[in-house]
Amino acid sequence: LLTPRRVRLHQRVAQVLEERFPERAARSPELLGYHLALGQEPLRAAHCFELAGRRAAGSAALAEAAAHYRHGIALLGDVAPSNERDNQEMWLSILLNNALMGLEGQGADSLRPIWLRAIELGERVGDADELTAALNGLAVQAADNADLAAAMALAQRQIDIADATGSRFARLRGHGTMGLALFYRGRGREALAHCQASLSCYRHGDFQTVTFGVGHDQGIFARATSSWTQWWLGMPDAAFDEIQEAVAQAEQLGSFLTLAMARNFLAMAHQLRRESEAALQQAQINAAFAHELGF
Repeated sequence: LLTPRRVRLHQRVAQVLEERFPERAARSPELLGYHLALGQEPLRAAHCFELAGRRAAGSAALAEAAAHYRHGIALLGDVAPSNERDNQEMWLSILLNNALMGLEGQGADSLRPIWLRAIELGERVGDADELTAALNGLAVQAADNADLAAAMALAQRQIDIADATGSRFARLRGHGTMGLALFYRGRGREALAHCQASLSCYRHGDFQTVTFGVGHDQGIFARATSSWTQWWLGMPDAAFDEIQEAVAQAEQLGSFLTLAMARNFLAMAHQLRRESEAALQQAQINAAFAHELGF
């Protein structure tokens, strides 16, 4: 077929899918995205691949999710700059790295350029909530690589944005990551204060909005860091209660990455308490869980 005819047919298929088979389109958004892309509607197609990635990530199929997000980003390459286009690429970039943190580790070098691009887009569109999602991702990547000065600077920037805009999401993220960096620095009491500040911002249902329903839950992450910090401050019982609560919350959340993270902290808590058998059991459960899901 000649290109104009082929484009019109793909547009027609996409229209029929949306109008006559909406359940099929919702169940397989990548199918709709495929026809929209070949129908020369890249912005709408990119959104469909975002939805497809979210569905895959919700089932812990992170490699499939990452492929959908990359496809969506690629489709936006020739789209003229606009708020809608830049927002879409920013969301896809954040989602991509949230998936890659599970696949490659949150300190992987491959994450850094994607976080930097998401920050650039966040600054361009002026969205404090999503800008701090990207800033926080870069901060966690820095902390995981022991660049604590950079992690603290990025966390402080989020706290400053929260003070300037009133963004609760920025405050939740910034204080949680600052708590982790300060703990690594050995500044336990300051770390605990930041963890508590993060938890004071946490609300039921934040997982779906703060991390797009993909990645680590910020409140459970802050609670796990708080547990670790309380142990080193000489509060072992409070620390153990805290991590048990974090695991219980993670089990109810339905986030595989969050559950793996919380269980890891629980295994460490048992180890610190010299409960070797319990530590080994938790580590074995978590290792099998992570291996099965490809984390």
